[in-house]
Amino acid sequence: MTISSTFEGDVTVIKLDGEFSREGCPRPTLHEVAKATLENGTRKILVNLETAEYAGNFGLGEIVAS
Repeated sequence: MTISSTFEGDVTVIKLDGEFSREGCPRPTLHEVAKATLENGTRKILVNLETAEYAGNFGLGEIVAS
């Protein structure tokens, strides 16, 4: 799993690529990236799951917590 961020206008797009599970969870986590984005003042965040292959219970929990 890789997590990358890009900006499109005033929206931060967080892209998840690969298998989204506890075993494949990168550092920083989605929750940490979203928190840092909010702390930087960005309020519009889009999580792009287009290339995410699988999201287990851990992955869904990360999305909800974020």
